[in-house]
Amino acid sequence: MRKQTPEGAVKSGICQLLDIYRIPYHRLNAGVMMAEHNGKRRAVRMAAAGTADLLALVQQPGAPRFVVPLYIEVKRQKGGVQSDAQKDFQRTVEAQGFCYLLANSFGVVEDWLREMGAIR
Repeated sequence: MRKQTPEGAVKSGICQLLDIYRIPYHRLNAGVMMAEHNGKRRAVRMAAAGTADLLALVQQPGAPRFVVPLYIEVKRQKGGVQSDAQKDFQRTVEAQGFCYLLANSFGVVEDWLREMGAIR
């Protein structure tokens, strides 16, 4: 079994928190991976560099059909800093009126959810 990175441990905790509160989310993996199709190897691009790690769809209290998209960039608890591409992505998201959260623990996400009234 692969050893989990400090950032991976934080991301795992955040995903568990979202699962507990039944908040749907998607992992937004950035980068390139190699895949094989019909005997040919191909490079498959995923999300663009700088894209947040997670996108949670937070239900607005009192409005069951309205969700708030929350982009979550996960960093390790000590020493985690955003890259320039991540800062650019954050500016783009916030300029469009969406929520972006830089989280170094699941507690940061839990506090934001409480503040928004999504959980008690």
